[in-house]
Amino acid sequence: ADTPAPTSIADTPAPTSAPILTFEPTGSQHPSRSPSEVPTTPAPSVAETPSPTEDDSTPAPTGPPPGSISGVVDEDTDNDDEGDDPLEGILVQLKDETGIVIATTTTDSEGFYIFPSLEAATYVVMEVNSDLVPLDVADTEGLPKDNLIEVILGVGEDSTGNDFTDEKERTIIGQVLDDEDNDGDGDSPLPGVTILLIAPGNDTVVATTETDSDGNFTFVVEPGTYILVEDTPEGFSDVKDSDGGNPNVIEDVDVTEGDDVDNVFVDELVSASPSGAPSYSPSGSPSESSLPSGFILGSISGFVDEDLDNDDIGDQPLEDILIQLKDLDGLVIATTTTDVDGFYIFYDVPSGRYIVMEVNSDLVPLDVSDTDEPLQDNTIIVPLPSGDNSTFNNFTDEKERTITGQVLEDDDNDDDGDSPIAGVTIALVSTDDGSIVATTETGTDGNFTFVVEPGIYDLVETNPDGFVDVTDSDGDDPNLIQNVDVEIGDDSDNVFIDEKATDSPTGSPTGSPTGSPTGAPTGTPTGAPTGSPTSDPTSPPTGTPTGAPTGAPTGAPTGIPTGLPTGSPTGNPLGSISGIVEEDIDNDDQGDDPLADILIQLKDEDGAVVATTTTNNVGFYVFYDVPAGAYFVMEINSELVPLDVLDAQGLPKDNIVEVVLDVAENSTNNDFTDEKKRLIGGQVLEDEDNDDDGDSPIDGVIVTLVSTINGTIIATTMTDADGNFTFMVEPGVYALIEENLDGFTDVTDSDGGNPNVIEIVDVEREDDLDNVFI
Repeated sequence: ADTPAPTSIADTPAPTSAPILTFEPTGSQHPSRSPSEVPTTPAPSVAETPSPTEDDSTPAPTGPPPGSISGVVDEDTDNDDEGDDPLEGILVQLKDETGIVIATTTTDSEGFYIFPSLEAATYVVMEVNSDLVPLDVADTEGLPKDNLIEVILGVGEDSTGNDFTDEKERTIIGQVLDDEDNDGDGDSPLPGVTILLIAPGNDTVVATTETDSDGNFTFVVEPGTYILVEDTPEGFSDVKDSDGGNPNVIEDVDVTEGDDVDNVFVDELVSASPSGAPSYSPSGSPSESSLPSGFILGSISGFVDEDLDNDDIGDQPLEDILIQLKDLDGLVIATTTTDVDGFYIFYDVPSGRYIVMEVNSDLVPLDVSDTDEPLQDNTIIVPLPSGDNSTFNNFTDEKERTITGQVLEDDDNDDDGDSPIAGVTIALVSTDDGSIVATTETGTDGNFTFVVEPGIYDLVETNPDGFVDVTDSDGDDPNLIQNVDVEIGDDSDNVFIDEKATDSPTGSPTGSPTGSPTGAPTGTPTGAPTGSPTSDPTSPPTGTPTGAPTGAPTGAPTGIPTGLPTGSPTGNPLGSISGIVEEDIDNDDQGDDPLADILIQLKDEDGAVVATTTTNNVGFYVFYDVPAGAYFVMEINSELVPLDVLDAQGLPKDNIVEVVLDVAENSTNNDFTDEKKRLIGGQVLEDEDNDDDGDSPIDGVIVTLVSTINGTIIATTMTDADGNFTFMVEPGVYALIEENLDGFTDVTDSDGGNPNVIEIVDVEREDDLDNVFI
């Protein structure tokens, strides 16, 4: 029968605020399984335009005809990359160009799905694999096998043949048995025996496992042909295996079309164990093994050193460092530790690709380099040909450095520190980009400490209320100790000295600079003008200014000068730089609430800090008495509002605004906008009494956070003992995917759709803590 015209639905609603549409196709919607035979939606009939009546009216237009998108999901049962059997109940999502899900449906008994009544637009069709048939084989677009098909739909077009093909994983099962009575047959199980699964094309180790208490082993793999290799346990010798050849190797384990569960190794006890220990370094020739001719064993070795002087080169060996040898799935297949020379080695390694991982010691915890840089990830991927000795797989680490200091009060006004000041905030700032590395407060003895990576830092003190600056240990800006160098060793001689202020300022600076610049004050200004200026300058201008501008802006405004500038200033008039720091609370990239106590630095062209200040309770900051020149204003984000939204210069969002200040200019609106991170939380619960409600927490469940824009994985975590999980993210819209633990099935989740997927987790404006999987 012809496909019925799709029922009318409203125009697709805005994706972020409207519910997702769900379509349930039925078998009557298509005559057969061949996508090419699915008929197109009948073109709407067009009636002749009636002759105009006296009032010249015509029928109202019905709008452009809708279209549809459809396809089939099949299972490849024989690993030939062609669909063989239809897959029913497969979730298919329809997304708009931005990646927002606007409709979902599931396949019918013939694997068919359809999204009817669609406007002309660009869409993305995404298939969500089932747990039973999880492997992607192909989709209509070919590579990459990403379960995504882009469809550009014309007006009234029926886009068919948007097909997906999946296949099941295969299971390889076997057993290791002990021949107790020497009759050549296995009698009792051998637990703890290592079994390697190897790809025959390139001899890589696909996975490893150990036999359980019943001597059984299992691999779940993609369809293909594999080799099983047994690592004979100590004290045992080989008897035979199920393919009758080399007793340590079962070749041609074929799971192309189905599982293989009949793989058996039989061993027996030997009368004596081998003597001796392995040599310190690999032998000149690789050892022969009981494996087939292609399996000559090799070794993997290297050194672990400490970098003492921060030059990224190892200087002295590190002993007793734990080294792990892993397969490409991350399973540990061997461990060792370094000797007194920092040397480690793994002997008798079959050909394949391996991961060598170093576990840092607590005393030397920082990664400097490893052999396969640039990633300092403590892992080295080693492709090992048959019989090869892979050497110099080296790691270099270094110790953390300690920066300490003290804040003291000058009790007797002699500019020396006399007694400690507790509770003073000290910020450690990177000299590379001006970002705050860490903050701390002085203890009761006035001391502060930072434990950091080797490098060069600045220390910034925030004066406690009621105190003013006296000096610090580097002699310049008394609130700033620059170039604290811990490249090679610790630095413990950093001192700030303050004293109690005798008077408080008479007021706070105004919210913005005055409209016109002041001249250069002729002395200490009075609180108010002395009267009307003279009609003429008091003296002819000098040929050149008699002085240079001050080296750095003063900490507070100079007040109001005693009169207008003289006919020629005695120095270049000074200007100011100001702005506001605000928080974007609703993720619209606009500042909403002021941020107080944000540290702002003023830097010269060379990046040296020439002044610092903090924002007031309305988020305002100002640097007064600034000579003409080129400057950089840098905002240091607070820990509570750490995300950059924008600054006055737009992109890049680097917290830096460049200001080229003319003589006596007041540069305003050098603004910064930041926002908080959002918290996504939830829980995985067990339904113990089959009433579809969660009763008790489930520990150790993997939950994945996925971007709804492009489907990429943002982060993964595991539930804790209370079944809770948490993600700290930038504002946006996300999806949550739960991976069921073995032995559990899905009941429901908090959005009521696919019980493994919570599709719209909206933290654009606030946290979302109510995500539950049962």
